[in-house]
Amino acid sequence: MNIAMFLYFIAQGFGAVSTTFIGIELGKGNLKNAWHWLRVIQFNATVIILAVSVIIYYTKEEVVASLTNIPTVYDRAMAVVWLLIFNTFPEQFKGINKGIIRGLNLQAKSVYIHLSGNWVLNMCL
Repeated sequence: MNIAMFLYFIAQGFGAVSTTFIGIELGKGNLKNAWHWLRVIQFNATVIILAVSVIIYYTKEEVVASLTNIPTVYDRAMAVVWLLIFNTFPEQFKGINKGIIRGLNLQAKSVYIHLSGNWVLNMCL
């Protein structure tokens, strides 16, 4: 399985959960529970994303070796694997926040955040 796709689907899962739980509570008019779910989802997502980043960092040799056995490709991949680790947290957290923004019905205001997150941060890399 492609590691980047695995990480992408973690964020999509948290995004769907965020939309569902926060949207349900807001639909009921229960703002206190919506804030509770927001804090719970953000905390759990942060812990899981950091754990996945640490696991990738400490198992990077095994991960890259499982994807290729060509020495030059292995060396090149090991040279840039830190980019995957560096980009994991903002990209994952952006996916989670997309779900929260949908749950809060703030899509129109979040366009600029999305553009800056995708284009400014990733184009610099």
